Amino acid sequence: MKASPPEFRISAAAILEAARAAEREEVLAEIARLRGEKSGGLQRWILLVGSFVLFLVLARMLDNPLEWLLIVVAVIVLHEAGHYLGMLLFGYRDVRMFFIPLFGAAVSGRSGGAAGWKRAVVALLGPLPGLFIGAACALLYVPGQPLLHRFAWAFLLLNGTNLLPIYPLDGGRLVQDVLFSRNRCLDAAFRVASALLFAGLGLLLLPNRNGWILIAFAFFAVVGVPSALQFGRMLARLRPALGDLAADRADSAEIPPEAADRLIAEVRRENPRLPDIRAVAWRVETLWERLQVRAPGWPAALGFLTVQFLGLLLGAAAAAVLWWAANAARGGPVTHPAGFPGGGGTVQSRRPQADGVEPVPASFPMSWMNCNEDDWSTTGKNRWRASSLWVPPPPGNPVGTCRVADGARGRRATSAA
Repeated sequence: MKASPPEFRISAAAILEAARAAEREEVLAEIARLRGEKSGGLQRWILLVGSFVLFLVLARMLDNPLEWLLIVVAVIVLHEAGHYLGMLLFGYRDVRMFFIPLFGAAVSGRSGGAAGWKRAVVALLGPLPGLFIGAACALLYVPGQPLLHRFAWAFLLLNGTNLLPIYPLDGGRLVQDVLFSRNRCLDAAFRVASALLFAGLGLLLLPNRNGWILIAFAFFAVVGVPSALQFGRMLARLRPALGDLAADRADSAEIPPEAADRLIAEVRRENPRLPDIRAVAWRVETLWERLQVRAPGWPAALGFLTVQFLGLLLGAAAAAVLWWAANAARGGPVTHPAGFPGGGGTVQSRRPQADGVEPVPASFPMSWMNCNEDDWSTTGKNRWRASSLWVPPPPGNPVGTCRVADGARGRRATSAA
């Protein structure tokens, strides 16, 4: 009797397990390739220099004064250098700096499983050093030092604004990392509230170009809300099973096979129509990194928020000191000439009599104005100061041109010095 050949039976479970293993290997290999794709030194320099040139050209096309623009660029570079050094210190991958035309600059990098307190420190390392420098400039300033005055204002305004708890500013990212990252709904609500605030301020400023810039910030704040909610849902489902495992491996970038299977399944559940394995790999890696991150404990969170508040307080106090120093040396009363538009009268001069403040000459053409020397070069195309005083022009500008109010825009008037 002829023996029959053995039968080979493969169960459906074995087929599914083989398919999961194959996909897991493919995804992990793609993650390894993604981590290996780093920008070379030459590419980073091309990105930095090219974006800087574009930033400068567009800013000049909008009639921003070159001197003030260079001051702003210097302040921005020092601000972003703080973020850059912090990211390098805490082991961020593929760190690079670049300018964003019309907006400023940014530093990007992959944080990996960096602890929440490290992310908070990176957020603070941008604005806090700039606020200290601005405060020092404010304390050193005395009237007659216009360059120091402009540097002080630039450091205080740019860094103080960035420390405000509004997303996506540094202060908003700090609040997000220490508070709202704990709950996806609070995170989304915070982003939406920030967007509404930016949009409201932008609409109030329209048609000024600063209004459009604020509206663009509103767009950046709200565009990430759907993705944030989606990742939040996935993390909420994964944390009970993988949270402890990810925390134990916070110092390792390697994803264990058992965790990879769960991560891939969760990504497929939320995104069943992803176009390729690269998109799956990016989401799997992002989920694993966020599982590894732990928000700071409540005492540490309170400490970070206190530092943020004290930084804002320092900026406000330094700005008040700077304003007082620039305006404290007031002269005596000045009498309007009989021909002054709107009638005569007596006003207080903004500059000391020793600086040459005089009663407005009756023959002054077109309008009456006050050109504060410290504000001379910072006066932009649609910014001006108008008052009932005439101040002799700063050195090197014998005709004394300045901006005066004329409806919604400015027009130039020339005084005979």
